[in-house]
Amino acid sequence: DYIVIVRKGLMVVGGTLVQGMPYVVSAIAGGIAPIADLASGNYTTILGVASSTSVLDVEIKASGIAL
Repeated sequence: DYIVIVRKGLMVVGGTLVQGMPYVVSAIAGGIAPIADLASGNYTTILGVASSTSVLDVEIKASGIAL
């Protein structure tokens, strides 16, 4: 078994993304979600922006700020 850590760059995901949509750390452990899914009290950690429907352009920004 192995693990791949992506800090920056293009990453093919195993799901469908909306091109141009920013993606964030989900409130559900281990998940990612579109930024529109954030709710009050969630911390904003941007993972990147979808460059296509299957590729996330990763550039992590942990704001430390709750909505």
